[in-house]
Amino acid sequence: MIPVVIPKVDFSDIKDVYWLIGFLEGEESFMVIIQESKSKITTDNLGLRFVITQHYKESLLLDNISNYLGCG
Repeated sequence: MIPVVIPKVDFSDIKDVYWLIGFLEGEESFMVIIQESKSKITTDNLGLRFVITQHYKESLLLDNISNYLGCG
């Protein structure tokens, strides 16, 4: 196998929302989950999930995105 060299990129700060949108278009998924109520007393449950996955070495990037969005 030939080792792959990954260039070092500075993710210490999210520059603007446009950078974030461009990044997320390739790295995120959005799911809508509908679960039938088991008790029939309440209506069906609706869940929304927004997921970004990265290699563990990019934890600083994920932390910065979480801070930028104010969630996570």
